[in-house]
Amino acid sequence: MVSALSPVFGFASAVSAFVAAFFWFRASAVPVSPSWAIGDLPSSLSEPVDQNQASNGWIVGVVSALQDSGKLNRRGALWSGIAALTAGLSILASSLA
Repeated sequence: MVSALSPVFGFASAVSAFVAAFFWFRASAVPVSPSWAIGDLPSSLSEPVDQNQASNGWIVGVVSALQDSGKLNRRGALWSGIAALTAGLSILASSLA
């Protein structure tokens, strides 16, 4: 019975690793948009003339992108932990067989 679990845990480990890779790929591809470029008005597409407003818009955009990327990174790390756990269980099940 234990030997039959090894391939199941191995498959679960591979699937978990691919899910983790997907989330990490998405975390690395989060775009940065300045806060003044987010909106429906045509005037929101042009950079403000005031340098402080333009800089603040970019800073807010970077912080927002980092928060989104961090959430995806956290999910990727969780799935990576699941992959490591199931790989360990696969090794343990095969050694007990």
